[in-house]
Amino acid sequence: MLHRIFLFLFISLNLVNCQMEKPYKAEIPATFFFTLDSNDEGLKSKWFQNSPANSALKPFSTNLKDLKEKGAGWYFTQFQIPPLPDPRLVLVFEAIDGKAEIWVNGRYVGHDKGEMKKFALNISSGAHQGLNNLTLRISKGEKPGTIPGKIYLERYDEKIHQLKGPLHKSIARQSEPWVKDAVIYEVFVRSFSPEGTFKGVEKQLPRLKKLGVSVVWLMPVHPVGYKNHKGLLGSPYAVRDFYAVNPHFGTMQDFKDLVKATHDLGMRIIIDIVANHTAWDGPMFEEHPEWYTKNKKGEITHPVGTDWTDVADLNYDVPELRKYMADMLAWWIREIDLDGFRCDVAEMVPLDFWETVRSELDLIKPIIMLAEGAAPELQMHAFDMTYSWSVYHAGRHVFEQDFPADHLVFAENSERNKFPQNSAILHFSSNHDENAWQSPSPEMYGEQGMKAAAVLSFTFPGVPLIYNGQEVSNPKTLKLFEAIKIDWSQDTQNMTELYSQLAQVRRQFAAFTQGQINYVATGAESEIIAFYRILDAQKLLVVVNVKNVAASFSLPVKSENINPLVGDLKMNEDSFQLPAFGYFIGEVQ
Repeated sequence: MLHRIFLFLFISLNLVNCQMEKPYKAEIPATFFFTLDSNDEGLKSKWFQNSPANSALKPFSTNLKDLKEKGAGWYFTQFQIPPLPDPRLVLVFEAIDGKAEIWVNGRYVGHDKGEMKKFALNISSGAHQGLNNLTLRISKGEKPGTIPGKIYLERYDEKIHQLKGPLHKSIARQSEPWVKDAVIYEVFVRSFSPEGTFKGVEKQLPRLKKLGVSVVWLMPVHPVGYKNHKGLLGSPYAVRDFYAVNPHFGTMQDFKDLVKATHDLGMRIIIDIVANHTAWDGPMFEEHPEWYTKNKKGEITHPVGTDWTDVADLNYDVPELRKYMADMLAWWIREIDLDGFRCDVAEMVPLDFWETVRSELDLIKPIIMLAEGAAPELQMHAFDMTYSWSVYHAGRHVFEQDFPADHLVFAENSERNKFPQNSAILHFSSNHDENAWQSPSPEMYGEQGMKAAAVLSFTFPGVPLIYNGQEVSNPKTLKLFEAIKIDWSQDTQNMTELYSQLAQVRRQFAAFTQGQINYVATGAESEIIAFYRILDAQKLLVVVNVKNVAASFSLPVKSENINPLVGDLKMNEDSFQLPAFGYFIGEVQ
């Protein structure tokens, strides 16, 4: 009898396992309803949560060639999920023709660039057993995009669906602890002080130290080229001589004094290095024309695919150029005592050059190498840190175009899953390019919204950046080819106090620099971003309202168990509240 019972249990368990392992695949019928959004009303009215009136919808036809109106196309359909032993599911799209944003049951699940390639999105957190709503917003230029391929549900298989990058299980290069703990401050010397000099920067170092800055990054300090220069003063990224400093900023001794003063205050200092190109004049250009890229006519060219006509492209197929650049970088570390470099357009320079030179620089002293790039492989051997472009752009979508909050959550989560373990990603709400070519923070996010954006840049996994002037709500566009001065006398939004508080909690709680991130369901995922940062016994709660309206939401913790650190979180009966663009950081007891 006992033998029969064990045999029955063995067969039953194997039947369950077979059911769990059996591939699940179900095609979603292409019975979409469609509406054209000429005024971009869909995001504002949250059609991903509530579709427009039936009168505005019509059955979708793939023939949109005769459509004369401009606008994004919104697609709506429903699908069933049967009872399944494994709830982990992905939506697989064979092809989408146009840039697409995708929601399931009103929750943002991902996007596609419209490259007509097969891709998969994890919908486990948004979908449920029974009837589900699928919404897509697709644009192709100024016209609506289409869905030419099939859509189907599959059980999630990491090996097949590759929702994580190929380097995700690799380990990034080992960085110094101070790199991961850093608060980086970017200085545009021309604009930073009334003098526009190294001495002008040195005078403000104590203020930066008090703000919580640990690494000072100076935009290019080298002499600027004259030939083909742009604007009144030329671009600081058109370098004439890598071994000299801009005489308008001061002397080399002035710069050495600045480096020493920074170190004396316990901070580190790095400079921009522009390794991809130089100005059209200067010693290097005049003495070594063979080091430059040439067209079919044998003429030196500017970087292909750009409008950077004020610079000449360097050719890293030339061994002598590589040696010159490697020796130059080592000279700045060894002779000037710099602590590293921010490397301009790092992905336009061969990776093997960066990897070789990094191994040489590491023999001199511990440094930081920050890449202006977003390729995960940069952090394997060459760089300590890369740019979080995808999170920055997602943030602009949320703050400027009224995308839902979970659009930003998806971007952060997706980006992190593409990088090697132990990577460091630079988070920013502005920098010199975005201020100069887009708009200053108060204009981009709104005077209150820029505070919410700052909180996220300091609390997401990674390293935060402050661009000079953000701490006083600088409303000016700091044009790169001119010397627009920052007005330090105005801080109408108390941004200095906020940045100081954020830097302090990063220093106080290692969970922000070393801990894991766990996102929290709030029931208000269109407005609220909430997550824990956890390290050992430390558990920090971060809640940010990214919308210009007050929001009520739930949290899986009682208010009496939270010790407030930054911001103000209200509780009313069974829900929590934050004002428009409100934020809160607290320690969970």
